[in-house]
Amino acid sequence: MRILSRYVFRQTAGALVLILVSLTGVTWIAVALRQLDLMTTQGQNVLSFLAMTTLAIPSMMALIAPIALLIASIHVLNRLNGDSELIVMAAGGMPAWSLLRPLGLLALVVAIGISFVNHVAGPWVLKPRSEASAIGIKLIDAPGALWPILDSLGDQQSSFLLENFIPGDVYHVDSVVSEREVVFSSVSRYGQPPMAVAQKGGIFTTYLLPGESDEAAALRDLNRELIDALGLVRGVSHAEFIRAGSDGHFYFLECAARVGGAYISEMVEIATGINLWREWARIEIAGGKEPYRLPAVRSDYAGLILSLARQEDPDTSAYNDPEIALRLKRRHHAGLVLRSSDPARIQSLLENYSRRFAEEFLAIEPPGTKPAA
Repeated sequence: MRILSRYVFRQTAGALVLILVSLTGVTWIAVALRQLDLMTTQGQNVLSFLAMTTLAIPSMMALIAPIALLIASIHVLNRLNGDSELIVMAAGGMPAWSLLRPLGLLALVVAIGISFVNHVAGPWVLKPRSEASAIGIKLIDAPGALWPILDSLGDQQSSFLLENFIPGDVYHVDSVVSEREVVFSSVSRYGQPPMAVAQKGGIFTTYLLPGESDEAAALRDLNRELIDALGLVRGVSHAEFIRAGSDGHFYFLECAARVGGAYISEMVEIATGINLWREWARIEIAGGKEPYRLPAVRSDYAGLILSLARQEDPDTSAYNDPEIALRLKRRHHAGLVLRSSDPARIQSLLENYSRRFAEEFLAIEPPGTKPAA
């Protein structure tokens, strides 16, 4: 009887693989045709197009596999019946459960495979590929909320990324790169994750970490590996990493070949004397034909606090500590950049100012759909 069970298992497994590959291929072609804008409008080559569209194949197979198993089982049983093989098996004394056992075993294999493919549990983050800050990002807690959003994107699905959401502290590394070498980097930590501030409102803060700290050293090493992997030849970069609250490990979040927004460049210049915009221009003008020399770097510390304000022109004159190096002037925004030789003093002031900003200035508006001017 074991021989007959193995025979049924092999026949059904072969049909399952054939049907699964066929249906997945047809589905992939349909999805890929909807994402041709990667080549026609976004300038990607064929290899990039194939690499990005084939990323969806595991999730497609997870959805198609149960249907393929049902079709394969019906096909094999129908063929066994049509060829009178079921009659021969029954005449030979094979009980009905022996016929169902290989089908049940194959169903278990399919279930394990689906569980493996879907091992990344929610919540998830759906984010646009090309927007700045946290514009357009959605936090999704359950599969039931995910599929309607994906369906609503239609042909724009290729312009979005779906990632596992990892709660934790968010850091950013702002770098100057010359001829594939990171010649300058400053490591900072956000008070709240930018996505939380953008989606729910709140006080935006960030501050430079001591260069000799374990966190800064680890992030500088990760940033060098990242820049090398991305192949940035020259320019500046703003990379973000998250330290997961669950295991304490750093995970790559995102990177852009540009200067960080939200007055981060001003904070970096006040602490180090390095103007990221100016150094970016110097490197691009040199173009690799002339040697680039980084200016002298100061070793002060700085912090930044920024909030949407109820007042059109908020008055921050009551904030008069000597560490205030810059008062940010922008309609309906209150902001300060601090500088000190003591990093603990910066953090203490940011905590104090955050409480005061929340009482005196803080305003909250719905998340925007376009970057602020």
